[in-house]
Amino acid sequence: MNDLEHLKTALAVPAPDRSVRDAGRHRLQRLIRAEGGRPSGGPRLTWRGLAIGAIGTVAAGAVLATTTLTAPQDPGTGAIAPGDSSVLLPADTVLMAASSKVRQRPEKGGYWRAKTENAPFKYKTAKGYTVQATMRTETWITASPQVKGWRVFDMSGYAPATPADKSAWEADGSPTSWRVEWAPGFCEQVKVKGGKDCHVTVTSEPEHSVEPIKTKNSIGDLGGRPITLDQVRALPTDADGLEAALADRMPGIEKEELRDTIIFEAGIDMIMRLPVTAEVRAAAYEMLAGLPGVESTGVIADPLGRRGPSVATNADGADNVLYQLILDEKTGLPLATQTVEVADGGTSGASVVTEIGWTDEKPGLS
Repeated sequence: MNDLEHLKTALAVPAPDRSVRDAGRHRLQRLIRAEGGRPSGGPRLTWRGLAIGAIGTVAAGAVLATTTLTAPQDPGTGAIAPGDSSVLLPADTVLMAASSKVRQRPEKGGYWRAKTENAPFKYKTAKGYTVQATMRTETWITASPQVKGWRVFDMSGYAPATPADKSAWEADGSPTSWRVEWAPGFCEQVKVKGGKDCHVTVTSEPEHSVEPIKTKNSIGDLGGRPITLDQVRALPTDADGLEAALADRMPGIEKEELRDTIIFEAGIDMIMRLPVTAEVRAAAYEMLAGLPGVESTGVIADPLGRRGPSVATNADGADNVLYQLILDEKTGLPLATQTVEVADGGTSGASVVTEIGWTDEKPGLS
């Protein structure tokens, strides 16, 4: 079964209850943003296929809520703690300060570059132990009429997640590949409709790939729809206009109970993943500052231990889950996003930015 056939089978599942659908849609969107789940072998879900699946799943209401990414945590870093109350500035103050800082940043260079890292992707094997891999994504976009850009993926090979998993793996004969469910729970729904097996094979071999970006077609997505470089350049530079433009890309959003959460997440996507101008990025922060329900969560550490002010809103319309943005206080640029379980501080869907902005460096495409 190829990528599109696999996704069509998944999307043929009848829509579940509305609350389950909403939660699954946003969790899936964050999974895609974290750029995870690129297994090898079996029915291979490529990054392009996952992006298509994310858009289609929004429409079909398919749920992948049980597919979880777990970010590395160190209780000593206070990564999910409320932060130092002495520096707990209001969310709109934090976001307006970020707006002012990014508006002043120079935008010079031949390429727009963004590098992100994900939290480890984990799968439980049939023998009960867990294997995990990490992935880095690098995006290069240029205005050159010849070559528009590239997206570079580097996935480490899967390996036992903990010392205990390593012992179990050795007892299993130290295999180098594992057949696993890529979406536990959802697979059973697919099988009810007579769908194919919902497993993939992951291996210990690292993966490296380079995909060209043709900006006349799409350089990414915004609001669940593909967006071209020309469309990015035409985005409004004021908060109200930008919010209206996002709403226009998502028909029916005004009737959505989770409208503000969806706008919040789309605004962050714009800041982190698209080569918008400084003015548009500043307007995006101002738009976020004006959304109801956005709160400050203090100065915290991201999964790499870098500290910065953070804001969050209730994800999926639930009080026990937050979608959180961590900022670089000096530059106003994003450090990371993560989904936080309020009860225990656990994180999922973490996406960490290591580099973002315009540069005269050239991409290494070996």
